Amino acid sequence: RIDYWMESLKTLGKQKGRTLAFLVGTHLDDPQCTDQYLEDIHQQLVRRYPKQRCPGLQKICAVSCKTGQGIKELQQHLVDTVKEKRFQEILASSCINLHQY
Repeated sequence: RIDYWMESLKTLGKQKGRTLAFLVGTHLDDPQCTDQYLEDIHQQLVRRYPKQRCPGLQKICAVSCKTGQGIKELQQHLVDTVKEKRFQEILASSCINLHQY
């Protein structure tokens, strides 16, 4: 499924110019998700979706929807990316200040 979405975003990015993507794993609380497991998965994804192939990919991260682990970091990455890429002119300030909620 990731391949499909990454190709779709790449195509959209060619048409629109500003397509950014974050890959987010959502089961960080699973006992299988040891530090080594997460590092291995991260490296596999980095190799599979290099910047040359997927220039819009900004970050690969893991969160737990159950415990909230990693959510604040994801929010901060989103906010930092929006500010860095200078999207302020097209986004409402409430979106840019997401980390305050």
